[in-house]
Amino acid sequence: MKYTIELISDAQPGTGFGSEIVDDFVPRDKNGHPVLLASHVKGLIRNSLTQILLATGMNPHDVLKRVESVLGAPFKTGSEESQVRLTDAMVSEEVKTLFVNRTALDEYGTALDASLRTDEVIPAGTVFKGEIFSDAPENSFVDAAWKLGLLSIFSIGGSRNRGCGQCVVDLPELSKEDKSLKALLQKWMKADISTPADASGTETLTLDENEPFVPVRLIFHAMSPVCVPETVPGSKTNEISTGFSIPASAVRGMLIRLFQNYGKTFQTNLYECPKFIAWPLQPCVPQDQNDKYGFSETPAAVRVSLTHRAAKFSVKDVRSFEDEAIQPIEKVPDKAPMKAADGVLLYGKGKDGKNTVQLWKASDMPHDLQLHFASDRSLTSDTDERELYSIDSIAAMTWQGLVMLPQSLAEKLIVRLSKKPEVAFGIRRSVQGLGKLEACILKPEDVSEWKMFNTGTGVEPKTVLILQSPVSIPNDLKWTEGEKKSADHLLKKMVERWLIDQKTSVTSDDISNTWGNPSVLFGWNGHEGGLQRAHRVMLPGSVIQFKKVLPAEDLYKLLQAGFIVDTKDVRRGYGAVSVHPGTAEASFQPESSRQELKEVPTQKAVVEDFLQIFNKHKRHLPSPAQISALRERYKKSPREAKIYFEVQMKRNRIWKDWAPIRDELAKLLWPENLNSERQLQCVKGLEMLTDLAITENKN
Repeated sequence: MKYTIELISDAQPGTGFGSEIVDDFVPRDKNGHPVLLASHVKGLIRNSLTQILLATGMNPHDVLKRVESVLGAPFKTGSEESQVRLTDAMVSEEVKTLFVNRTALDEYGTALDASLRTDEVIPAGTVFKGEIFSDAPENSFVDAAWKLGLLSIFSIGGSRNRGCGQCVVDLPELSKEDKSLKALLQKWMKADISTPADASGTETLTLDENEPFVPVRLIFHAMSPVCVPETVPGSKTNEISTGFSIPASAVRGMLIRLFQNYGKTFQTNLYECPKFIAWPLQPCVPQDQNDKYGFSETPAAVRVSLTHRAAKFSVKDVRSFEDEAIQPIEKVPDKAPMKAADGVLLYGKGKDGKNTVQLWKASDMPHDLQLHFASDRSLTSDTDERELYSIDSIAAMTWQGLVMLPQSLAEKLIVRLSKKPEVAFGIRRSVQGLGKLEACILKPEDVSEWKMFNTGTGVEPKTVLILQSPVSIPNDLKWTEGEKKSADHLLKKMVERWLIDQKTSVTSDDISNTWGNPSVLFGWNGHEGGLQRAHRVMLPGSVIQFKKVLPAEDLYKLLQAGFIVDTKDVRRGYGAVSVHPGTAEASFQPESSRQELKEVPTQKAVVEDFLQIFNKHKRHLPSPAQISALRERYKKSPREAKIYFEVQMKRNRIWKDWAPIRDELAKLLWPENLNSERQLQCVKGLEMLTDLAITENKN
């Protein structure tokens, strides 16, 4: 359901980020437009519901229980998830923000030194639009609760006690009767919170591992930034950082949650099924932009890092990309050193009908960085622990990948997504990672990630595989005497064991080369009790090169089975591999409509000069009316204001009011390089001087 927030006063939803000139900027989306973060809106809903129930005289413990039954328990590991999910509220057109200067006053009404603050604000009249999702049926206590909390928000952002951020919230799809706060409160108070939000029952379903498993294409269109950390840190930090891929473990978890109506037994069996192989979702070109980037259809994506090289500097007539897994790199061009390129290869049919490959570097993918000041406060406790932490997310875009599912289950998934496509990935899933998921069944021969694309010329065809998700290194893998103890050779020994287990015509003699990237990872799994022990893995991007093109039947079998050398790898979401599509032909450079925020580099300095005048001459200033009269004339015409000022200096008694600040004020208001920008800054300075003069009781 869509919701709108219309500002009736200037709002100040800060980010915590500033500069030398501006102390706090407003949040912005990837295109540079102001945005109201879903986390802030949800926090206001939680606060509204809490205050409403406390006003009814309800016991604080019961208030906490009732609110958490709807919105989840913040900052508590293992708590129930929120039953309500929101997207950020966005603007539909360009909004010009304002800058506001404030200063603190001491007990005598004097401006404190070094207290001047400049904040960016969103002007009144701006309308934000977002979406909110809930699985709860109509007229349930959850349904009534989130509507009541949302419609009870009357101000947003910071400095709300000063009148900032006054707003009107609306749910346009609801009738006037359905938006009655009194009726919603009565429904919520009367509802039994022990009743499940969705009491529609479950469908009994048995997982048949003997049923044919088919590849299913998943395309995820994010509506908000996505943060899915690829590794879980061994110690707690206040920084959460995402990778550009949505890991296969997250894909498996999302699908298992979608099938919760089939019961926990079914979910457990699916989780442990060795044929339930998922690939990570990799960033891709949105379908409506294929032509723009030279593709005739939506390209597939494969992660690369180790063997792929891109020229660090562009030089005329020099090849920009090399990959030693495709062909040896004979010479590195002068003035164009080759640098390892982490990212994805986008590949598919070009406009000319031929296969084409583009490299999308991780460094070119748009990110979203947010600061959060978390407050872990309880209604039943006097403690108030506050913590500042940052979240680095990938901006909302399109991802795609694969999963192997039984034919019947794949068909059920497609039907389910056609009715309710909303899913969420990563941390803070109630306010981030929201999007819509598409699914379609493919034939093995139609899976582009499993095909061999030979895009280069003069390259002998061969099959090259790239790990898309980690693979555990077996603890019982032993070195024999005389073996070279290297990461590459370790990966080769793992591949040899894998080929023996899969029993295909492909043998260790067919292996040409391997490039391995080992590491140690922690894991997180709610199904198995949270944080998992550290274990050694080969990371995504590791490469396996064969001497020839593998038979299609054997290749499909290997890819569908996954690169599994540890029985727990499937449950962790490990083992996904794809075919190398060939060396990149061009860089993928998505255009961005992001608008750079223009700062006024002298604004703060000018206002500080006016503040200095006040502090130096505060007991010898003209009256607020005199300053205001000069300001109004200056706003219209600095030239007319100068004439007015000179006349004032010739009048009996009045010239004495201006004399102490005459020279300093004239230097500020009429410099040699006066322009419209400087004029606006001085108008704001005079406004502040007028307000400060009032504090000195000038009449």
